[in-house]
Amino acid sequence: MIHALCRGTVGIITANSARLTHCHFAARQIREDIPRVIYGMEGCGEFRTTILEEKGALDSAAIEAEVLGVAARMQAETTDLCAILLECSDLPPYAAAIQDRTGLPVHDLNTLIRYLRDAVRQRSCSGCI
Repeated sequence: MIHALCRGTVGIITANSARLTHCHFAARQIREDIPRVIYGMEGCGEFRTTILEEKGALDSAAIEAEVLGVAARMQAETTDLCAILLECSDLPPYAAAIQDRTGLPVHDLNTLIRYLRDAVRQRSCSGCI
């Protein structure tokens, strides 16, 4: 769906890039020819320690800095990057900051929930027509 909206490479930020394999995409019938890049947060110290290893207290500002760094690197290394998907459920709090930094559409679990909610329960028009 994201690729259909933007027609470029979809960047995926996940907790651990080694764990997100072609089997996951195949299970959801996502075609192999859809261009995508996958970047993981496993190399980021604060994210790895707090989220993956579940040690210590979460430093949200430090994790935001790390995820912004990953998003910036992804954008610099992918010339036709058209959108970013936050695959990990720990990343949506940083979606707005990623969008501000990259200027790209950012999708996550909350985006999908809002899309489905709005499709099932439309809101009344409250503006000028």
